[in-house]
Amino acid sequence: MQSTKKGLLKPGITILVGIILIAFSFVAWYYTISPITSLSKYEYRLQPAAAPKITWLTTNYTNPSIVYFGNIIFNQQPIYNRSRPIDNSFNLFLRVYEITNGPINLTIYVRDTAVFSVQTNLTIQTIIFDSRLYNNASASRPPNSLVFPNVTAPVPSSLVDAFTGGTTPYMIIKNLNTTATTTLSYQYSYSALFRDSDGIPFLLFAVGAIIVVAYGIALVRRFIKQSRGR
Repeated sequence: MQSTKKGLLKPGITILVGIILIAFSFVAWYYTISPITSLSKYEYRLQPAAAPKITWLTTNYTNPSIVYFGNIIFNQQPIYNRSRPIDNSFNLFLRVYEITNGPINLTIYVRDTAVFSVQTNLTIQTIIFDSRLYNNASASRPPNSLVFPNVTAPVPSSLVDAFTGGTTPYMIIKNLNTTATTTLSYQYSYSALFRDSDGIPFLLFAVGAIIVVAYGIALVRRFIKQSRGR
């Protein structure tokens, strides 16, 4: 019996080490423990000439338009921000202009949580989110416009981000005009902080998972073998 316990002690300790590695990989990523994990900055800048345009918004405001920040177009298909992680914080410059047949409602979301919402009236044709313009009293502001600082928001942490790279902020635009469709154009740029780890937490997780699975299987086989031998 004592030899049996000794035989189980080594794989048991090894499995515990694997579990510790898995737990530490998440802790190091989640709490940004240096030097394993650090914060890096990503910037996305859209050229004015490439400003997208929403050609219409349906008169049925229950069917809004959704715009993902950071998407690129490849072969006329949108590729969203899966390769550009955002999992710490977000700072957005945004300009929505040429709004015709308003009013509209615009709400900005980070991880499906609304961080800013604004509603225009029939005469407003431009919505600007620009901290420089907002902080400069002498800056010229377009007529019939609403001006706000940049939209800044923390990104709530999620362990899923360790595998997906982060979330994709977006805005939802609703047409509040019940009798006419609305057209508008928009342009934006943003900077974001994300956890940069060069894959070390994932490596720790993979090593820990292999240890747990391999020695777990060996431990189960040993139990089965001992049970049959009794």
